[in-house]
Amino acid sequence: MLKIAFVFAGAGCLMALFAPQLLLNLQPTSAPPVAIAASAEPAPAPQASDGYGEKSIAADSGGQYSLDVLIGGQSVHMLVDTGATMVVISAAVADRLGLSFEAGRKWRVHTANGDSFATEAVLPSIDLGTIYMKDVPALIADRGAGDVNLLGASFLKRLASVESRNGVLMLRQ
Repeated sequence: MLKIAFVFAGAGCLMALFAPQLLLNLQPTSAPPVAIAASAEPAPAPQASDGYGEKSIAADSGGQYSLDVLIGGQSVHMLVDTGATMVVISAAVADRLGLSFEAGRKWRVHTANGDSFATEAVLPSIDLGTIYMKDVPALIADRGAGDVNLLGASFLKRLASVESRNGVLMLRQ
């Protein structure tokens, strides 16, 4: 059984080594070369289609990234927190969205402000304009936790990439 596994692993390694050369040989050679004209105008930026897009967010003076998003069609100001496990919305935002703090399973959460409780919820959608995601797992913060809304990993990990460079955070779907 182990011998078969080694054979398949070896075959996979060989395919990985030689596949690029084989694929290059499969390109048609009868097509005439294409001339690329120089232009004074830059090429238009690709437009988001089929739910794929990107969003750049400039850091504020404190180095934090925040933006206004639509959650279920309602405007909400959120702080992007790559260290937060979940998207977190305040109880006030949950009230506006018609989500109940009492309805879901309770989580004990550890924050910079100490321990608290939060309630599990699913947000109908989060829309950043060029990035749209449905059914995002989230937590509703306890009423005493304040009005901070966090765009955490339950949203960010569903993106193709999240990259920070020169004070700009680039989100790609």
